[in-house]
Amino acid sequence: MQRLMVILSFAGVLALTGCTTAREHHNVRQLDASTYEIEVTQPWEKQEVRVRERSYELAQRICEEQKSGMQPLQIVSRPAKEGGAWTRFTFRCVGFVEGPKQEYKPLTLRTENILGDEEEKK
Repeated sequence: MQRLMVILSFAGVLALTGCTTAREHHNVRQLDASTYEIEVTQPWEKQEVRVRERSYELAQRICEEQKSGMQPLQIVSRPAKEGGAWTRFTFRCVGFVEGPKQEYKPLTLRTENILGDEEEKK
């Protein structure tokens, strides 16, 4: 019975060790006053598209904390290899743009002056 408990506890420790090695790593650097760069690595992920989406979400969260919008500048990614899928995402936090104050009215083209007087007489 004790032998079984030792084996089960050892298996549990191994399982937990595997969980700690498969964590997401992300590094955020501020390049200037409003420009940032995020590097995200997910060792378990095989598709870099999912890592790109995660870096986009992190960038949005950083800009939301500053009460501003996120403007993507550049993204570079690498598919899964030994270290997993990797992405470097450069973005800028920008202020929100106010909407127009007046209602939009489409331009209209008046044709009465184009035809001239000769066309009107016929």
